[in-house]
Amino acid sequence: MQDVEKKLRMIEQRKDLLRRCNAIEREIREARSIQDMGDVEAMLDAADRPALEAEQVEPRARFEDQDRRVRELLRHTAKRPTRWKPSTAIVP
Repeated sequence: MQDVEKKLRMIEQRKDLLRRCNAIEREIREARSIQDMGDVEAMLDAADRPALEAEQVEPRARFEDQDRRVRELLRHTAKRPTRWKPSTAIVP
């Protein structure tokens, strides 16, 4: 009986994955105004990967710098004691 339940769950998972895959393909086609996924795959194959990677360098470096700064800020903020008390912050 457990095997049957397991197979039924797997079938449902497969159906769900296929629905999600189809939805993603539709979104890609709509975003690119393309009707065939083969066209999308051809565009990806034709993409200049070195140029795309070079284009990604600056935004990635900026992201990593900002991420580092936020982590440092959070670390310093967590170490500092709170200067106000909630009971004194309420104005009567």
